[in-house]
Amino acid sequence: MSVTYSMQQVKNITARLCELDPAHENEYKKNGFEYLNSLTTLRDDMHMALDLLQNKDIVTFHEAFPYFAKEFDLNVAAVIEREPGTEPT
Repeated sequence: MSVTYSMQQVKNITARLCELDPAHENEYKKNGFEYLNSLTTLRDDMHMALDLLQNKDIVTFHEAFPYFAKEFDLNVAAVIEREPGTEPT
């Protein structure tokens, strides 16, 4: 749920694919570069939309958002469903 962490994963995957399949290294690097550019644009757009919020509190449906909250300096004020299948109180 963190764009920045996803970008690091793309870098790691690209590097490993290049090691495992050097014959296609240029393709892996090209695709990795293009995807990183897309993720950078996404991250920047999301920061532009969220950084100016006055209230940084969010309520999430389940506990999948800590990385998202950290990425965009948000505060998870409450979680409705802490475990899948449990009803909110």
